[in-house]
Amino acid sequence: MAKVWIGVIEMKIGFIGFGEVSYEMSKGFKEAGVKDICAFDPLYEESSVQERASRSNVSLFADPEEVAARELDVLIVAVPAQYAYSAWEQIVDHFKKETVYVDVSTAGASVKNDIHQKLMKENYCLVDAALMGPLPVHQHRVPIIASGDGTDKFIKIMKPYQMDIEKISTRAGDATNIKFIRSIYTKGLSMLLLEVIQLSNKLDLEDTIINSLARTMDEKPFVEIMNRLITGSAIHSERRQVEMENVISFIEENGELPIMAKATKDKLAQLTAYGLKEKFNNETPENWKLVVNKLLSMERGEKNNEIVK
Repeated sequence: MAKVWIGVIEMKIGFIGFGEVSYEMSKGFKEAGVKDICAFDPLYEESSVQERASRSNVSLFADPEEVAARELDVLIVAVPAQYAYSAWEQIVDHFKKETVYVDVSTAGASVKNDIHQKLMKENYCLVDAALMGPLPVHQHRVPIIASGDGTDKFIKIMKPYQMDIEKISTRAGDATNIKFIRSIYTKGLSMLLLEVIQLSNKLDLEDTIINSLARTMDEKPFVEIMNRLITGSAIHSERRQVEMENVISFIEENGELPIMAKATKDKLAQLTAYGLKEKFNNETPENWKLVVNKLLSMERGEKNNEIVK
């Protein structure tokens, strides 16, 4: 475990999976003074993995159990989401009570809950860590939101290395849920913008369109714009649905695929089917919470009706 020798901290860190995440974090830890870093990767015999380990001065092991069985301060599992549970399952019998166990994979909250409750049970603590920035830029100081019963200890022992960790809760999976919900917006917005710019460019209108959108989005703070967009859609969904059908035809006529436009039309159609316009008496709701709460209560009603049937 970590020992302090006249200002020098001997930290021991292990990684299961040695892809970009582990490689970039290892480089950062090394520069910060961590000398003992080890890792396992199923492709450890490939030259690319060997070269990464050599460049970052990380000891590579042939079996994950060898890494897990070491006296580590922190063990970080950084594997593709579909392998997260099996990776933990393979090493859980070799855990040490003092080690902090961290999962930075993009496996869903239910998987991380299963890892915590079915594999670790009450014997070990888990940190569900969601990485919120580019690793090549920030390395081990990448912004992290974390949840789970090991989060406080993780923050405490990594404090000397200036890691940027924000605690969300003690429940594994909450950090992942936040990352996934943010992704609906950030990834969805990037693809929506791409669909807009592709067609704008084709019609030689990109500068006009970009400037027009910028004036709209820069007009008010984000929360005000969000409130206006959601409350307006609640009562104007039917009209906007028809407009989007015309937009889809327009996109197709110009040889582009209206993927995001179709998704928008479908979401508007869902709002129309719920009859929000009538439920709010054709008046714009005061805020977005009223719209979301109304939708949630209607969805619960539908489920209850299904149960009764």
